[in-house]
Amino acid sequence: MKMDFKVDGLREIEKALLELEAKVSAKALRAAGRKAMKPVREDVINGAGFDPLATSKHMRDDIKMSARVAGRRSTKTALSVTVFPHKSHNHKAIAQEFGTERQSAKPFLRPALDNNASLVISIFTQEVRKAIEKINKKNGK
Repeated sequence: MKMDFKVDGLREIEKALLELEAKVSAKALRAAGRKAMKPVREDVINGAGFDPLATSKHMRDDIKMSARVAGRRSTKTALSVTVFPHKSHNHKAIAQEFGTERQSAKPFLRPALDNNASLVISIFTQEVRKAIEKINKKNGK
């Protein structure tokens, strides 16, 4: 499934980030990405399966978030933020998302992103702009 989003103003943000030191812009990008993806993480937690009879840690209690910037671990994009269950829950997550022979699919990962896409973009652009303004003030621009 291919999804397209039209976002205005990202060229200006990219230009401003390129003017900043790489270390500062990477930190700003990571922070903005993590904040923007919080609603997605919340939806993933709410949609993850829960078995009240289970004695081990529940999948919904072990949802992680990772933010990587370009230049680290072969990331090909400026920023990559992922929300995912801990690897100990991989089989459960795949079974819930796609279903099995005996279990119907109850997607929770993709819908969490789909339902929050415009909010994620909005929060991300606001946070990056704030970071740029803060750095520019600090540098006297």
